[in-house]
Amino acid sequence: MSVERPGVAARRGFLLASLALISSIAGCGDGGDSSASPPDTAPRPIVAPVDSDPPAVQITGPVAGGSYASSGAAVTLSGSATDNVGVDRVVWSNNRGGSGTASGGASWNTGPIPLQSGVNLITVTALDPSGNSGTADISVSYATTAGGDTIVPAVTITSPTTDASYAATAATLHLAGTAGDNQGVARVSWSNNRGGSGTASGTQSWSVAGIALQSGSNVITVTAVDLADNTATDTLTVTYTAPDTTVPTVTITSPTGGAAYTTSSGSIALGGSAGDDVGVVQVRWSNSRGSSGTASGTTAWSAKNIALQSGTNVLTVTAVDAAGNGASDSLTVTYNVPDTTPPSVTGLSPANGATNVAVTTTLTATFSEPVTNVTTSTFRVNGVTGTVSLNGNTATFRPATALTGGTGYTATVSGGAAGVKDLAGNPLASDRVWSFTTAPVLATASYRASWNAVPDPTVTGYRLYYATAPLGSGQPLGTLDTTATSLVFVPGNHGLMAGATLYLAVTSLGENGAESPLSEQVSILLE
Repeated sequence: MSVERPGVAARRGFLLASLALISSIAGCGDGGDSSASPPDTAPRPIVAPVDSDPPAVQITGPVAGGSYASSGAAVTLSGSATDNVGVDRVVWSNNRGGSGTASGGASWNTGPIPLQSGVNLITVTALDPSGNSGTADISVSYATTAGGDTIVPAVTITSPTTDASYAATAATLHLAGTAGDNQGVARVSWSNNRGGSGTASGTQSWSVAGIALQSGSNVITVTAVDLADNTATDTLTVTYTAPDTTVPTVTITSPTGGAAYTTSSGSIALGGSAGDDVGVVQVRWSNSRGSSGTASGTTAWSAKNIALQSGTNVLTVTAVDAAGNGASDSLTVTYNVPDTTPPSVTGLSPANGATNVAVTTTLTATFSEPVTNVTTSTFRVNGVTGTVSLNGNTATFRPATALTGGTGYTATVSGGAAGVKDLAGNPLASDRVWSFTTAPVLATASYRASWNAVPDPTVTGYRLYYATAPLGSGQPLGTLDTTATSLVFVPGNHGLMAGATLYLAVTSLGENGAESPLSEQVSILLE
């Protein structure tokens, strides 16, 4: 016999039935084999994960956190709280005394919280089931009106300076300072006479970030208000100078306003203008080939006696303003060094003293540099007419007809003021004179020599003697024998040159080698 509490047996039966069902299901795991081992029904420990995430809590009423000035002796706070598991409870405490539990969790309300005169720092704490907590604070100021608070608070700006004025180069300003009152400071606010205002963060130790400044003078006023609405102010005059980012302008106007200039002078003077919205403090110059300096003047500037190097010189002029901004203009100057060296003759053809020069030759004179003023008056060959031409530094004389063979000639290139000059006008220092001799030319004409017969029966023939010098003063060049009383003679066939004088004489030949004396000789100019 047994006695059970009502309902207990039913619950126990439900539990046993559940266990039996679990056992049955477990036993079917091997296909329903009744001979299988019974299931393991030993209890298993359940391990829950550890919750270490704190809840979050926000105060939304009567204001969203920060500070609040209450006109009553109590204040009711409200807000929200969240947690990954769940909010267990929300509690509050006042640093001036008192604490309690708010109603609700995710959305909570404290009900009236008693306040003390002055500042009450109320902390609201949300807790989750694991004991994790999150907090939010609000500073509530409460001023009693009994006796009337007529004492004004004190407020002082301490940063960025404790002086009455400050020069700023940034467009925004950070202010900080202190405030105090016998009952408590309710709030600290600021305003800028150039525009903008707001509430500082904190009261007894307060700060304001990012106050926008206007260019020039900004009078910043900081006002502290106590719980009885008494006020006090401090001011700071901030002069804001906006950064100068505008580059100046600079222009080269002398010796030219163009981009390039050519000179034969070894130095140059530059001039020009410069400008800036604030002011130009310096104009300086530099030469890509070396040297630099500072110009005289700013808005109207000049730089004198800038040394140049032969060839290209890139001159750069830079204007700089007080903020260090710079701008440049440049001029490319080509300096051609003056040519003061006279030309000279470096080559002749035919060469001085040459012989056997072809009668068809042309004459050339080569100079040390390109020249001008080459004419038939300044390049000539004695006794010869012709034409002249010039190609750079080479002059050519072409005879109108072939020169005479075996003849000496003298050529002249004139120097001096009226003579050949280089491109810079420097004249050839003096006349250049040289000589040459043409090659002999074989005589091409033929001649018939005739003589009277000798009326002597012993004469068997005649012998013609020829030479280029009078016969009898040396050996003849040759002889020609004939039985006739005339003979055609071709001097060129015997190596005789045109232009030479040929001397001829004849003898008669007899028996046994007898030979008469030379006849009267004659001479001819061979052609």
